[in-house]
Amino acid sequence: MSTDDELSLKEGQGFEGGEPGEPADETPSSRRPHEAEKSSPISGLLSGLGSVFNVFGKRPDRGEEVGAEYQLLSFNEPLPPDAEPLGESYLLRNGVKVSIGFVRKRSEGLYLIQEPELTDVERKAYRRLMYRLRYELPLQPGLGPEAYSPESLAVLVEKHAREISARYGAGNIYAFTQDKIMYYVRRDLVGYGPIDSLMLDGNIEDVKFSGYGRPLILLHRQYAKYGWLTTNILLDNDSQDRLARRLAQMGLSSLSTAFPMVECKLPNGDRLSAFYQYEVSSFGTSITIRRHKAQPLTVIELMEHGELSALMTACLWTLVEAKGVLFIVGQPGAGKTSLVNALGQMIRDSQVPVIIEDFPELNFPQHYKQSLVTRYSKALRTEAVKRGEQIGEINQEDLLRASLRIRPDYLIVGEILTREAPVFLQAINIGLSGMTSFHAEDVETAVSRLTEKTIGVDPTMLHLIDWVIAVGYVKLESTGEMVRRCRSIDEIIAVGNYQNVFKWAPATDTYLPNDASQIVEKSRAIRKVITRRGISDDAMISELEEKTAFIEDLRARGVKRFVDVSQALMDYYAGKVAVAQAQPQPEGPEAVSSTIPSAGDRLAQLFAGLSGGEGSESKSRTNG
Repeated sequence: MSTDDELSLKEGQGFEGGEPGEPADETPSSRRPHEAEKSSPISGLLSGLGSVFNVFGKRPDRGEEVGAEYQLLSFNEPLPPDAEPLGESYLLRNGVKVSIGFVRKRSEGLYLIQEPELTDVERKAYRRLMYRLRYELPLQPGLGPEAYSPESLAVLVEKHAREISARYGAGNIYAFTQDKIMYYVRRDLVGYGPIDSLMLDGNIEDVKFSGYGRPLILLHRQYAKYGWLTTNILLDNDSQDRLARRLAQMGLSSLSTAFPMVECKLPNGDRLSAFYQYEVSSFGTSITIRRHKAQPLTVIELMEHGELSALMTACLWTLVEAKGVLFIVGQPGAGKTSLVNALGQMIRDSQVPVIIEDFPELNFPQHYKQSLVTRYSKALRTEAVKRGEQIGEINQEDLLRASLRIRPDYLIVGEILTREAPVFLQAINIGLSGMTSFHAEDVETAVSRLTEKTIGVDPTMLHLIDWVIAVGYVKLESTGEMVRRCRSIDEIIAVGNYQNVFKWAPATDTYLPNDASQIVEKSRAIRKVITRRGISDDAMISELEEKTAFIEDLRARGVKRFVDVSQALMDYYAGKVAVAQAQPQPEGPEAVSSTIPSAGDRLAQLFAGLSGGEGSESKSRTNG
C-alpha cells in the first residue's frame, strides 16, 4: 500500500478527531502559550509560537476542512541549467540543501534551498496536525520562560505532534513521511517559518524582503563580490504580512497599521527592521534582518580578513589601554560595529565599560560591564506628544547624562546619530575615555557632519578625539572581490587640518607605514601617551614592537576565537605583572622615569599585591 493510500485510509478514520470543528480538548484558552516575561530570548520564541496560532485563530465552519487556514509554504528548486555553480552544495543542520550559482547573462547570483517535498495528502496531514497543536500543545501558563529553552521547546512540539498524529489515526504511516511533516511543524512553530533555513546558515550577513511580489535576497560572506543573491523564497502578500508580524512578536514588539515600523532584536540576537504594508513603504511590507554573530570577531580575525595590520592593532591596543578616544566611521555595512567589538575586547577585565546603544549589538567580555539600551515611546496623540514630548522615552542623550553618575572607566556608544554627540564629547572633556561609531565616509565628512547645525558639536572640542578610523567596503582591483578594509586612520588637529597616521594602499592591499618609529614620530595621540606615562620614545617603540610580535604570534598559532584571544590578553597582562614584580627597582630619576608603568599596570600590581601572590599565583588569579 502506498503512503498516499495509507494516509487516505487514516483520513477516513477521522484524523479530525470527530465532527469537523470539534476539538478533542475543549479548554483552548488554558492550552495556549503563556504570556512570557521579556527577560529571556525564549520569551520571543514563545511569543512567536503564539502568533502562529493567533493569526489563524478560527474554527472551521461545518463542511470546511479542518486546518485549511494553515497553508504550507515550501521551497524546492535546484540550480537552473544556465547557472554556474559557485562552490559545492552544502547541507544545513536541519537537512536542507543549499545551492549557490551565478547566471552570467543576467549577472545575477542565486541562493536556492531544497526543502522536503510533500504530496497533497501529506500537506493535508500537516494542516490538520497544526490545527490540533493549537489546542493541545501543553504550554502551561504558570511557568516562566526559563522553563523552556529553544531546544526543549522544539522537542516538546515534536513529541506532542507525533502523539497527536498517532491518536488521530496517522501513527502507521511511513517514518520518512512523518519526518517530512515534522520538519515543517518544527520550522513553522519554533523556527522562523519560511526563512528558517536562512537563519541557520552562518555565512549569511543580511536577509531582505524589499516589498510585495519580490523574492527574498541575501548577502553571503563567501560570495560578497556577487552582491545580493536572489533566493527561491517568494511569498504572497498575506504570507509576507504574517511573517513580518510574527517576527515582530518574536522580538517582543508589535507591527500593525497603527505602528507600521518596528526595529527589535530577535531571540537569536539578529536585528529586525520591518515596515508594514503600504503605510510607510511604497512597495508593501518589507523585512530586513541583520545577522548577528554569536561570537564577535576578534582583532586576529580582522587581521586575517585584511581589515587591520599587526602594527595598527598594536597601536589601537595601546590607545585603548591608555584610555584614548576613538571614532570609527564608515558607511552602513562597512564593519564599524565589528571593529568596536574587537577593540572592546582589549579593555582589561578589571575595568568597567558602560555601553550605550539604541539596539544591543556590542558584546564585550568584561565581567563588570554595564549595558544600557534606549527605550522608545509608542504614545498615541496626546497634548504632550503634540508639543513634541515623547512620554516615557529614554534616548541615548539621557543615558549618556545618567552614565556620568555611575563612574564608568570607558564610555562606549554603539552609534552616535545626532544630538548625543555633544554630550559624548562633553563627557570626554571631563576626563573619560570613549569609543563610538559614526556614519561618515572619512575624517573630512565626519567633521563636516559633527559640526553641522543638526548635530551641533563645537569645533573647538574635536581635538578631544584621538583617532578617526575610517573603514569601508571596497573592491579589490586585482580580484574584483568586495572586501572590508580600514581605509585610513587620521588625527584632527583643527577643522580642515588633519594628520594621517595609517593609510591603506589599494594597489598592493597593504597598510602604510609598517614601522613603529614612524608612528611614534608623527602621531600626536601616541606622543600624548608617551608624555602621560613619562617614558622615552625608544621605550614606546619597543612596546609597540613587542605587542606587534605578540599579535603576530597569536595569528601564527591560530589563536583567534573570542574566548581564546580574551584569555591570551589576560595571560599577557599577568606575565607583565609577574616580570615587573620580579625585577629590582632601578635607581636614579632617569631610570625611574623610563620604567613608570601605565595606570592599568599599576592597578594590576595593586591587585597582585593584595592577593600576596608571586608570578605564577598572580597569573592564575588574573585568569580566574
